[in-house]
Amino acid sequence: MRAKNHFLRAGLIVGSVLLGMTGQVAKADLFSLSSSHETGSAVTVSPAFGTVSVTGTSSQVTITYTADTTSYPNSGFSEVGFNVAPGTSITSITSSDPTNFPSENNTSLDGFGQYTYVFGQPNNASSPITPVTITIQGSGLTLGAFEQLSTIPPGDTRAYFAAHFIDKAAGTTFYIGATSGPTAVPEPSTLALAALGGLGFLGYGLRRRLTK
Repeated sequence: MRAKNHFLRAGLIVGSVLLGMTGQVAKADLFSLSSSHETGSAVTVSPAFGTVSVTGTSSQVTITYTADTTSYPNSGFSEVGFNVAPGTSITSITSSDPTNFPSENNTSLDGFGQYTYVFGQPNNASSPITPVTITIQGSGLTLGAFEQLSTIPPGDTRAYFAAHFIDKAAGTTFYIGATSGPTAVPEPSTLALAALGGLGFLGYGLRRRLTK
């Protein structure tokens, strides 16, 4: 009987710990790059040109720009931009392609205003890149710190994120933005931990029923 009680306690503890950890592991916000400034004013397009995912913990946030190459073949970005909330503690910001994407500060992305950080070369339209991943390290980071709207002026349309989009197949380049808020997306690791936590509680419940 003592061994059974230990099993019950273990199941309860494991379930509690794993479910508690789901609040601390990485989660993601997904933005849609569906606003185009190709015509000189913002218009909504469908399908979207791509997405921006923001994944983070308290010590590291990753921003990934991904072009929809299925709908827009041979496409990508030459510049990507985002803002950081004032007071956020940052020790480093790096890009997945530091050679082609040097860091700039307080730069305007046409039509969508000014951004704290812009990575890229506006004249490098011959070599679109996708995906583009920006990694931010520091302390006390939150996803919301990297979801601030652009600063206006300059620009006439606010966007959380913006990029210089290149579609070599269509022979066009223009600026796109994510003008609406994010969709919350659970990370696979979070779902796995939640599932394991649930199994722990399920085992606890079944064991209790069998011992009655």
